[in-house]
Amino acid sequence: MTSPALLFAVELVNARDAGVLSERWVLELWSTDRWPVRHVPAAGLSEEGARDLAVRLDRLAGELGEVFRATGVVEASARVSALFEPHALRLSVSTHDGHAPHLHFDDAGQDLSGRLQVNCLGALAGVLAASGGRFRLGGCAAAPCRRVFVDRSRSARQRFCSPACANRATVAAHRARLRSPH
Repeated sequence: MTSPALLFAVELVNARDAGVLSERWVLELWSTDRWPVRHVPAAGLSEEGARDLAVRLDRLAGELGEVFRATGVVEASARVSALFEPHALRLSVSTHDGHAPHLHFDDAGQDLSGRLQVNCLGALAGVLAASGGRFRLGGCAAAPCRRVFVDRSRSARQRFCSPACANRATVAAHRARLRSPH
């Protein structure tokens, strides 16, 4: 359930919502090996290329954020399906680099941002299809946090992105109850 593309989708949406998805963020990511697609160009990325990729990834993060914050499996599935529509997909099962078998979604006619979109959508589709009807994507319920997450709990009832946000929300609710007249 935690494919590189799924982790990238979460990281991308959270970077956008935190206001750090920028040319600099893209350049820092470029220097790592965390791209969930095959055949990332080995050549360096120019500032102009990083700016363009940041704009495209920002748009993608907005679309993916709507999937994570959907009201349930049906709405999220419809959003993913609609975002898949313009792509001519090639699906393969891969076992490269010692990884367990996993799916690769490729659209050979796409640039890097298009390939990232297809792989992130494929990862989200996998979570939705394997969820048994339970919605396992979410946005943190602790105000003002806007982080998204994949719910890996047994009961599929996760509401917060982290224990810190859960604790903060619990303490805030407790203090509100203490202040309110009975």
